[in-house]
Amino acid sequence: MMEQSFYEEASILLNTYIEKLGVDEDIQKLQQLLSSLRDPKVLVLCIDCTTREIQQFKNRQTYKNVELVPIQSSSKIISQVIHYVIESGAAYVCFMEENTIYEYHMIENLVQFMKNAPKDLDGIIHEQYYGLSKDKIFGASYRDYRGVMENQLLTGRGIIEISIENGRNLYGSLSTFFMKADKIPQHIPIFPEHLITKENAKIALYYNLLYPSTIQILEKGFTIRLMKPLLKTSLDSLFKQQSKFYELIHMLLDQHWLDAIPSKEMGLPAQYHYLLGKKEERIPLEKKITFFYTDAGEYYNLYPLAKEAEKRGFEISFESNMNKTAVIGVYCQHEYNPSNSQFSIILLHDLTQGNFNWPDHWAIEHWNAFDIGILPGREWGKRWELCSCRYYSNTRNGVYDLGYPKGDMVNSPN
Repeated sequence: MMEQSFYEEASILLNTYIEKLGVDEDIQKLQQLLSSLRDPKVLVLCIDCTTREIQQFKNRQTYKNVELVPIQSSSKIISQVIHYVIESGAAYVCFMEENTIYEYHMIENLVQFMKNAPKDLDGIIHEQYYGLSKDKIFGASYRDYRGVMENQLLTGRGIIEISIENGRNLYGSLSTFFMKADKIPQHIPIFPEHLITKENAKIALYYNLLYPSTIQILEKGFTIRLMKPLLKTSLDSLFKQQSKFYELIHMLLDQHWLDAIPSKEMGLPAQYHYLLGKKEERIPLEKKITFFYTDAGEYYNLYPLAKEAEKRGFEISFESNMNKTAVIGVYCQHEYNPSNSQFSIILLHDLTQGNFNWPDHWAIEHWNAFDIGILPGREWGKRWELCSCRYYSNTRNGVYDLGYPKGDMVNSPN
């Protein structure tokens, strides 16, 4: 087999031969070999997808050295995947699922990433967005964990345990997993077939692949999981799916495959709470507001708000230590730590803030870890609307156009 490092030299020699003598069957085989060295083969296992969906995926991906194989969810899904991987001879494996939008350069980018990755890396998990359409995104898999695990080599088992203990899915779905193919046949099935059903087959497969692997988190999204409005029938189906999922989790815990304590009674996946209109339980807060500042400009930007809050019976304080804990924390910095506040509010300190990145100011300064965002006027409202499909521009309880503290008087009695 020709080494990857000899690709360019071999390509030049082959092209010279073709120019002088033309192309025959043997030359075509050599061309295919060179292509596979440049673009390693990727096996795409299409789970529960229609023929039309599979063809659309193939046509839209810029990376062409792919083999797409349809497969159905069943109790034998793990053994089937191992069989297809061995048969294909592919270098990498990824998955396609129904109701998912895939970025056109996804495979191309992931192959390039793996080429440059450490040799002991088995696979990568990239971010997954959740939305009603490609233009209406309301969630992301790493929403509150951004920067925590990226650029680290992690065990798949560890990722599963962290997800269970924190009640958060940090691994996305099979669509977000990209793996070296030669690692898959080495995996020993950890679930007995009688526990695997159509409802939990995909997560059983994912856990089986993920558990023994060395993984890297990639905080870049290539997929959008489309969430359909939940009717009574689909809600019943979802609860059944969750029930089968928890059977697998409890087996892993009971047989000590995992060492984790679930942080809470597991219910519906978080991405469905938006569709159901579920709201978090309201927790009464003390009337204490801390205004965080790092310079005089920020201090005087927040000063009018502080005086108004004081008039309305709030205990106020100003704090330059950004790590100080607070009941209600108000921030206006480029860098902040809202996790130290029970309830956090973010606003701008300058009307031209981040103008080099307009309209998407939030691509650099993420607001998704805050409870409320305040915009200084209609023009900023228009900028936010253009970027509101991005997870990082959305605070937990909304973004509001309330005016600019330095220039607007507070007229509302509320």
